[in-house]
Amino acid sequence: MLLLQGAKYKLGQLAFSREGNSLAVPVWKKGVQIWHPHYGADAVTTVPDKFGAGEVGFTESGRLLISGGHAYFLLHDPATNTTKTITAESKPVNPASAGYAYYGGMCPDGRYLVAAQLAQEGPGGWFFCRSLSAPDDNVWKRESDRIAVGTPMFLSGGQVVTFESNGEGDFCVLRDLGTGEIREEARGVVGRPLGPTASPDGSLWAVREGRNLSVYSAKEFGASVTYFRSPTKADFTGHAFHPSGQYLLVSSVDQSVKVYDTATWQVTRVYDWGVGKLFSVAVSPDGTLAAAGGDKGQIVLWDWE
Repeated sequence: MLLLQGAKYKLGQLAFSREGNSLAVPVWKKGVQIWHPHYGADAVTTVPDKFGAGEVGFTESGRLLISGGHAYFLLHDPATNTTKTITAESKPVNPASAGYAYYGGMCPDGRYLVAAQLAQEGPGGWFFCRSLSAPDDNVWKRESDRIAVGTPMFLSGGQVVTFESNGEGDFCVLRDLGTGEIREEARGVVGRPLGPTASPDGSLWAVREGRNLSVYSAKEFGASVTYFRSPTKADFTGHAFHPSGQYLLVSSVDQSVKVYDTATWQVTRVYDWGVGKLFSVAVSPDGTLAAAGGDKGQIVLWDWE
């Protein structure tokens, strides 16, 4: 186990690089820290983002896609130390102005960004897709009378789920990743989902809502598989499927990471390092490493056995 100490912010998200040698951590207005634990506990670089980095992920080519305050996206190339701003509008916008691109997510292979755009006048807005190899142009853009209420989630078979609301109801909408066309939708499944995450084989997806964590079927869209509550009064704060698909890791403000067996949905192990409240968890793509982020900038990195 290795304990890393970064900027003293609550760490709400972690992202391993595709080869598993680096760990990207958004730390709000400090930008994004990129840890390289293979080279020691002090091997860290920082990508600045003064407007507030919220989420981060590694693209297919190894660049960083940074979500900035639900208003814009940054595409950073560590090799050249250059950063490009991606906005929903073709014309430049002020990155400090919220309400343009929000609730965006990158597909698991790191090739596409799907995000929502709020209409500047009237209800609803648009959902759009960009290729991260050509991020200035839309692959598709679909108008909607509903707004996004959660981060998009990607399923197998070229599908993306958008979470939407029209003020009268909440919807899970299954769209074609290539065209944006709606394939199916389910109403009232989840309200304001946190961290929607699909299993590696795309058969399951899980979302958090406070002390609750719900698992749904992707094959029978919107059908409930299981549901459980935190065994303590503490909220669940993060979750991640192990690449094997056999486990679901869940972090909590009770300072622990609980590991659920996806065959029985029973807790098979509990990690508690006594470092304080935990707000995120992630597993490397090859399944050999796992990491959890704390409320004061701590990162616990451990070998998965």
